[in-house]
Formats: sequence, structure tokens, C-alpha cells
Amino acid sequence: MLSRNETAMPYTPLELAQAFLKTGEIADAIAALTEHLDHDPTDDAARRLRIEAQMRLPDHLDAALTDLDQITAPIADDWIKRSVIHERLGDLSLSYHDLRHACALEPHSERWIEREIHLLQAMSQPEQAIERLSRLPLTWRWQQWRGDLYLQAGHWSEAVTCYTDALTRIQADRELCAQTFSHALRGGIALGRAEAYYRQGVHDLAWADYQAAAQWIPDEPMISFRMGLMRADREDHPAAILLCQDAMRRATPLLQAQFREELRRYPMLLKAVESP
Repeated sequence: MLSRNETAMPYTPLELAQAFLKTGEIADAIAALTEHLDHDPTDDAARRLRIEAQMRLPDHLDAALTDLDQITAPIADDWIKRSVIHERLGDLSLSYHDLRHACALEPHSERWIEREIHLLQAMSQPEQAIERLSRLPLTWRWQQWRGDLYLQAGHWSEAVTCYTDALTRIQADRELCAQTFSHALRGGIALGRAEAYYRQGVHDLAWADYQAAAQWIPDEPMISFRMGLMRADREDHPAAILLCQDAMRRATPLLQAQFREELRRYPMLLKAVESP
């Protein structure tokens, strides 16, 4: 571990900061960058480095925004940092406003477009996001996004169509299918299509997709939960209880709360799942 009190080596504050960042000593890196910027406040590269360090500490986000205010010629990446910070602070409207500045500077960046879709989805504006996607090509990536947004908007048939097309495009790409991460991609898309089928009441096709998703993403608790509800609908209560208990064990607290809310329609199942 480095020491800021070490005087044997004539390191500059900027060199110390870079070394501290490499060793994960973020507070010391910020202190060294502050010392450097006190002597050269016009060094935007060093200020951007301090912003990146501050963004790694939750209680330094406001300080990062202050530094961003002092950048003399903001670039798209600066606006994205603002957007990320405001999202972390819970202000999605400001986050989206910042993003639009980045998009104005780099209108064809797929990274910024994807972030725009993400924020619109987070702000519960799927229709606006779908309209934004209408100007983009039919790739598996954008089709998956379209499926997610149609699902959020309650357009089940459109969601199924987009998810199916996304899966078809992935399966046609041999190079992509050879990558290990493609399992998670296909699993996520199959899970989305299963949810759309489930919401439509097409339970046979939903069941088949949940089974397929389980092969690709076996640790996803939503799969067990939905399959449990479908077993409950068929009055197969022992299987329903086992599946829902498994889902609750593996779910995050937030997802557990969602499961409990849905289980209100199944009081007997809820009681059994909550029993020790």
C-alpha cells in the first residue's frame, strides 16, 4: 500500500494519484488530484480523473457534479457522467436531460441511444422509447429492447413478435452463438417472451419458453415463480409450493416483495410459501 507521507521518491501529486487509483486507494487519489488541481485548476484531464474517482464513492457524487461544472469544454462523455450521477441520485428527469446533451454531440452513438432507451423505460415511458427505436435497424439487440418495451406497455403480441425475431437473429449468427455469453442473451429473451405468453394466457407456450430459459439461465428465480403460478392455476398445489418456495429463496428482497404482491391472488399458496 502506498503512503502519501512517503518522501523518499519525488512523485508528483498527479503520479501519486494515478498510483493510488491502480491500488484502489480512492480517497488518497482524490486528495492527490486535489493538490494537483489547486496548483493547476485548468487541467481538465486531471479534473476528469478526479470525477471518475469521486463517482466510485457514493458520498462524493455532489463533488463530482461540482467538478463537472468546471470543465471548460464539456464533451459527450462528461454529459454521460452527469447523467449517471443524477440517475444514482434518483433524478431521472435531470439524468435524461443530461443524456440529450450527449446525444446532440454524438447523435449516432449506439451507447447513448441504448442509455436513452434505458432511461425512458425507467421513467415508465415505453411508448416514447418504442417510437425512438422505430428509427433504428432490425438487429437482435434492438428487437430485444422493442420486446422489453412492448412488454412494459402491455402489448403482448408485439412483444412476442419482437422477441421471436431477436431469437431468430441470434440463432442465425453462428459466431455469436459460439460465445458463452449468448446463453444469457437467449435466456433473457426467452424469459421475456415467456412472460408475454403468460400475460396473454397462452400458458403452454409460456411453459415451453420458461423451460428453455431455465436451460440458459438456471439461477433466474422468475422462472420458478411463474412456473409455480401456472401449476397453481392447474391446481397442482404441491408442485406450485415447491417452485414458489425455490423462487423466494433465490430472489432479491425487492423481487421477493414483487412475488408476495402477485401471490395475494393465491392466498393458500402465499401462506404455504411464507411458512418456515
